[in-house]
Amino acid sequence: IMATMDIQNYDNQVISMLRELQHRYCTDVLRDAILLSEHRSHELIASSQESQAPAPANVDLSDVKLAIDMKKKCEYQFTNRPSTSELQHWAKGINDRDLPNIPKTRIPLPEQRFCLLAPNIN
Repeated sequence: IMATMDIQNYDNQVISMLRELQHRYCTDVLRDAILLSEHRSHELIASSQESQAPAPANVDLSDVKLAIDMKKKCEYQFTNRPSTSELQHWAKGINDRDLPNIPKTRIPLPEQRFCLLAPNIN
């Protein structure tokens, strides 16, 4: 990963942290894929009404893709929200800026042909 991003200098702990993150992400995706596969197999059994015994879940590529799509929608799991004090600090920095001056001579209007100010607008 580091070589593809052309990063030469990094701490060795960065590699272990990336491995841990990758392992956690992959295990979460595979657990979700197993649950989706089990849900799908239960629906198939319920629709066929042949037997009530649960069939072992065979994880399919579509289950993994669906699990990854679900993870993308819940991507906030791997990020931390900024604290309230950080948000207040950022808001103060933005709110301290002066608003741009509006010319006091007149309000800029669109061209005359686009204005509906005439008594007959046809």
